[in-house]
Amino acid sequence: MVINVDAHVSALHVISKDSDSVSPAAKKGCFELLVQMSSSARKGRDAISSADECSACIDYAAHLIKSLAQEIDDDNVTTKETKEVNGSTDVSLDLEAISFLSSLVPNESCRAIILLEEELEASIEILAKKSQRYEVQQAAILYLGCGARFIKYDSEDAQHYAEGMTSSLLLILDSSQIRRKSRQIATSSGLSSFGDFSKSHQINENLILASTCKVLETLIPNMPCETVSKVLCSLSTIWSDTLNFHMLSSKKTASKTRNSGIVMFNMSAILLVIVGRKETQELMNASTTVTNLLRFALLDPAKVEQKSKQSELDDSVCDLRHWRAALSQSLQCLAVLTTNSNFRTDAGKCWDDIVSDVESNTTSKQASKIRSFGFTSQTAPPSQTLLGSLDMLANNITDPLCSIVASRVRDNLFG
Repeated sequence: MVINVDAHVSALHVISKDSDSVSPAAKKGCFELLVQMSSSARKGRDAISSADECSACIDYAAHLIKSLAQEIDDDNVTTKETKEVNGSTDVSLDLEAISFLSSLVPNESCRAIILLEEELEASIEILAKKSQRYEVQQAAILYLGCGARFIKYDSEDAQHYAEGMTSSLLLILDSSQIRRKSRQIATSSGLSSFGDFSKSHQINENLILASTCKVLETLIPNMPCETVSKVLCSLSTIWSDTLNFHMLSSKKTASKTRNSGIVMFNMSAILLVIVGRKETQELMNASTTVTNLLRFALLDPAKVEQKSKQSELDDSVCDLRHWRAALSQSLQCLAVLTTNSNFRTDAGKCWDDIVSDVESNTTSKQASKIRSFGFTSQTAPPSQTLLGSLDMLANNITDPLCSIVASRVRDNLFG
């Protein structure tokens, strides 16, 4: 209907006009319409790309993005984004510009224009790495993800592109570790809050991490082993921090950790891709990676408080599904790795040694604040053994994938 009445042409015409003659609010509304059309169906995207004004609108969107990136990259503290944090300036038009370009990337003719502009790509990476606003970071990272899906197949120099983008993505992960230090929930715990806990804050630190990991997953097939090793190193700290924080004894804070399940799912998806490649599978000999996977299976963090009274649309229910899916993917990784009975970590430890270390560390005094889910105060949880946890998972026929893969891991390790 919208296409039939040429509403997209009118929207493109408004955006491509002289910026002084049209209000930012009007341009923002037009961008929103175009993004909705482009994202809903290929027909809408193709109609937009074939319009005469499309090229001018792409140029205008790129101009907005490059201007915002220049201000953020500037050492001057009175940037547009700083003012936005203080509530006096609106960057919503810039966000819609990023979304507009992202929505057009799947179109081949638009992609040839958008992704080949090096200054625009550099600006997007600045926004992804340096923005102090989660909304801006998220929009920029989603743009990088859209590009990564096509560059790795379209470009003859896909490996070089993957290496360059991975460097930027790893900087995002590293900087998130730094920012979280200012959000400690308690000095005694040493664990961070992963962002704003306010109910209205849909886009938080966890979502930034999850989105970054999703882009990395796309790039893995084109990464050299050395780069994959760096990715594993960065993920190890985030994996442990996210799992530990989720398992804290304080249910009030742990239940408010929005999007943590999505982080774990996207990280386990990366590991699942890596374990499928012979040359990169060897990189998982690092004890931290294997230990992380085993500890995840041992603790079964998806066994959280009952949420039967909550709506299926509730954020926590969605996050819980991601925790369950992350557990399934982690078990799939272990099922592949444990087929090698002669497996040794870089430190020379065999499976028996690794399992023993994981079990002893989980039940040590350092883990005294870790909570057991699904048990009342009158019911003692079972002993923390990996075999016991795998038995429980294998016997849970309501989750077929988890049950079958847990059985394989159990048979490989203890059969």
